[in-house]
Amino acid sequence: MSDAAYRGNRSEDSSPGLAGTVHQHVQGPHHRAHRLFAAFFLFLFAGFLLLLWPLLDKLWAIGYGICPQRASHSYFLAGQQLPVEARMMGMFAGFLLSVFVFAGLGRSRAGRFPTWPIVLVLGLSAASMAVDGVNNTFYDLGLPHLYASYNPARLITGLLMGSAMAGLKSLRDSGPAARRAERSRAIR
Repeated sequence: MSDAAYRGNRSEDSSPGLAGTVHQHVQGPHHRAHRLFAAFFLFLFAGFLLLLWPLLDKLWAIGYGICPQRASHSYFLAGQQLPVEARMMGMFAGFLLSVFVFAGLGRSRAGRFPTWPIVLVLGLSAASMAVDGVNNTFYDLGLPHLYASYNPARLITGLLMGSAMAGLKSLRDSGPAARRAERSRAIR
């Protein structure tokens, strides 16, 4: 099917009797698979919410699988340690915030490769977390380090990394899988 027909544009190859008709994209088996996948995870999420544990215990169970949950690397809310450490909280928040900003700007379906200066900024954002993480490891092990480890730096480098992950997601989306995506840059 041509790109023009996929987008619902008037067909160049339509017969004279069909002139002016709009071709609709017929959904194939991959769309059903996506729907089944989404329904499966929606079912799991609903089941998770319906479990009889308190919500905070559920969040701790999720955090335990992805985060060491060290008190020295975590923030506290009303005296209760949050289920993920500061850097990971920053990564999640940075990613979600960036995705919402892209959507708000109408850039969520952009499929072109970002400009090289943007790719450089995204790379430096990711590198800042790597440098901070190595520095924090040295600090925790009592080895020579650049600066004392503290949560605001973890949160900021996590935010930068989360934003970089959302921006670099557009790199993945600009490949063959995004052939039918809008042909513009997510970040200009």
